[in-house]
Amino acid sequence: MSTDIVDEGLEAATKLYLLSIVLERLGDGVRKINTLEYDEWNSSFSKAKATIGPDREKLLDNLSDTIERELVLLGAVAIEDKLQDGVPGCMDKFAWAGVKIWLHTGDKKETAVNIGLSSNLLSHDMQVFHLSLSTDADTNNQLQAMHDDIFKQIQASYQLITDKSPKDGPFDLVIDGRALEIALTNEMKDYFLRLAVNCATVICCRVSPRQKALFPALYQQGQKNIFFGWKQIIGWMANGILTSLLIFILNVYMISPSAFRQGGEVVDIEHLGVVMYTAIVWTVNCQIALIITHFTRIQHIFIWGSISLWYIFLLSYGALSPRFSHREYKLLVEAVGPAPMYWIVILLVVVVSLLPHFIYMVIRMTFYPTDDQVIQQMMYVRKAVVERDGSTETE
Repeated sequence: MSTDIVDEGLEAATKLYLLSIVLERLGDGVRKINTLEYDEWNSSFSKAKATIGPDREKLLDNLSDTIERELVLLGAVAIEDKLQDGVPGCMDKFAWAGVKIWLHTGDKKETAVNIGLSSNLLSHDMQVFHLSLSTDADTNNQLQAMHDDIFKQIQASYQLITDKSPKDGPFDLVIDGRALEIALTNEMKDYFLRLAVNCATVICCRVSPRQKALFPALYQQGQKNIFFGWKQIIGWMANGILTSLLIFILNVYMISPSAFRQGGEVVDIEHLGVVMYTAIVWTVNCQIALIITHFTRIQHIFIWGSISLWYIFLLSYGALSPRFSHREYKLLVEAVGPAPMYWIVILLVVVVSLLPHFIYMVIRMTFYPTDDQVIQQMMYVRKAVVERDGSTETE
């Protein structure tokens, strides 16, 4: 029996066996080439890896195909590729908590979707959007045609989301590497991000290591101390000093020279102290409310509860005997509370004190938004569109 017949029989048997098992399979082969042939191939392969654009993957595939020919089969290995215990349940809890999950994999789309189903990232009752180059656009290999093709798919998918109410969700997105590369171009990335943030799960398949490195940008804000660096600390200190000066100066100049009540009484240190501290309590809590992007019940309780507790303290302390409360006896009930000047000053001081920080926030979000702020704006726009469409249907 010749060696060729043995090799052919071994190869056929190996292929048949690999196809019969559900495992991650890898065949090992060898081929001898001379140095000149390898140097020529390696030079072309290095140039292809450095290529940027839609032709990159095709060039790499063609060059790999030229070198992976006439191999002598050495053997095969197979790995049982399955999820760790507890992964589906963990992903399911993330989904119930409203956490949006992105899956990046180098596997083909069918495999990626199966992974999503087995890990509970996807379910059969979800509406899934598939973004990939159409056959015509891929065949013509024209960059503008590819851009137009992906842009139309993104717009059509987003329109479906806006046309439906949140009760029709959740929505999921599956996109391959070539479509992702086009979707992340400067002229299209905002539209792609608007679609992606409105999906519960985004699965990116056939992605390269370079593409996988694009998405941790949001998490790098924390890793690079963008929100907790010295620049931010000094900025908040400066804001605190400016706000303190505004509260002090405005209170002193607004209520000291004039009569505080109808009888012509002017304020003393107790009146001024209560008015000033009330303005501080309101300003601090309102400034906290300005920087919060998503309110929870706990935050409402602490912010507005802090303001309420200040008035409760004034009432309680002022109700004590003058032996304990001294000159603050019934200060809120009989002195500052009935005076319209007290409430007018509080309103004006709080508004003016918050104005510098509010202007800074508007300028920052309009001209220099961070990645998370862009996503928040897109989500608010999506929510407004849904609510508007829902009210229109109701009418």
